[in-house]
Amino acid sequence: MRGDDDEPIFVRSKWGTNRYVYSTRNPVGRWLIFGTVVLVLGMIWQLFAGSRWSEGELRAGVHKAAEALEAKPQQVGFVNTYDSLIREAIRNSGEAPSSGGGFKVTPVPDESGSGSGGESGTDRAASGTSDFEITSEDVSSVYCLRVSPPEPDKVADHGEITLSVTVEENRCG
Repeated sequence: MRGDDDEPIFVRSKWGTNRYVYSTRNPVGRWLIFGTVVLVLGMIWQLFAGSRWSEGELRAGVHKAAEALEAKPQQVGFVNTYDSLIREAIRNSGEAPSSGGGFKVTPVPDESGSGSGGESGTDRAASGTSDFEITSEDVSSVYCLRVSPPEPDKVADHGEITLSVTVEENRCG
């Protein structure tokens, strides 16, 4: 191994191409091979970690979404339901993973057994809120978003509504 220092760092590939590759006979070439492997593994790990929610990201995303929904009146109607507004607010919170990260916004049924989106406006008015659970497969936390006033019937466009939103770190119940 004394002659290793005389070997070039890069040698012509023996696979019939004109490309140069790291030389395994040179100590610097071996370190470059090792460094390249470590760098590639680190990049793969970063891509994996960047596609999943962390506990803190989901918590911050839900709280920022609640603030955004309360900040200005929201257009509610046939297309813009409360759950679609919540989904969009969480995506726009700036806390979502860089490359995806799925989450669910699920309407919670009221005591009568019908869902927040399924009962009539008069039934929801009795409960005072429309409740939604936010979950992700990436974390174990569940967040309950209580939106007041209750979601109106989806039959017509109801215009802009000023919402009051509270967040709890538990299932709605």
